[in-house]
Amino acid sequence: MRTFPVECACGLHARYKVAGAWSDGLTRELKTYALCCAACLTAAFATAVGKCGSCRTAEGELIEGPYVFERTPGGLKRRVELETVES
Repeated sequence: MRTFPVECACGLHARYKVAGAWSDGLTRELKTYALCCAACLTAAFATAVGKCGSCRTAEGELIEGPYVFERTPGGLKRRVELETVES
């Protein structure tokens, strides 16, 4: 997978992708909630959890996650240990 430079909203390199798995029963893809740097990841993930929780789905539609992926030259690598929301 070819990567290209992407900036976080703060202007730093977006090292992470926060996304949830979406499916309508036929197609499956990642719904992107944020592309962010390490410093903004905690807030971006918390926002994504709220957005995902408020999504309504149609019959047969499924939304899972959100998940944290590290953007690498080889593609996306899921980083489960970063999928936390501070209380």
